[in-house]
Amino acid sequence: PWKDNRMVFEDELLVEVLHALERKYNQHIIIEKPGLSTEKISLTLDDQPMTDVLKVLGFSKNFNYSQLNDSTIVIR
Repeated sequence: PWKDNRMVFEDELLVEVLHALERKYNQHIIIEKPGLSTEKISLTLDDQPMTDVLKVLGFSKNFNYSQLNDSTIVIR
C-alpha cells in the first residue's frame, strides 16, 4: 500500500512485501528458502534501489539473494 509516495507495510507477510517489490521494480522474485512464506515484517520504503531493500530484508530475515538475470532475483 502506498502512502505519500512510500510503501508502508505493517506486520505483513514477507511474500506480500516481495510481491509489491516485484511490481514496483518490474522484477520476478523466486523464493527458494523454505519457511520464508510465513515470515512477517513491518517496513516503510521510499525510492531506495531494490538491492538496498533486499539487503535490509535479507539481513533481518536471514536470507541471501542473487540477481539471476536482468529481470529475475532468487532468494535462498
